[in-house]
Amino acid sequence: DQYWLDVGNSVGQGDLWGGPLTATSQVVSGLPCDGRTIYVQLYTHRSGGWLTPQRYTYTAKTTCGP
Repeated sequence: DQYWLDVGNSVGQGDLWGGPLTATSQVVSGLPCDGRTIYVQLYTHRSGGWLTPQRYTYTAKTTCGP
C-alpha cells in the first residue's frame, strides 16, 4: 500500500502539510497555535486505485511553545 497525508485549514486541503508517507506515522511541525480546527485526510492507494480517505479533525493549541 501507498499512503498520502494532507493536513489543512479545510477538508481536502494540504495547505499546512501534505505529502507521501514512507512510514506508518508522521510528525507534522509548524502547525498554528490559535485554536483553529485542523483537518487531516489519510489516503491509501491499494489495488491500482486510491480509496476513500480517512478523515480526522483536530483542534490546534491556543498558545505556542512547549
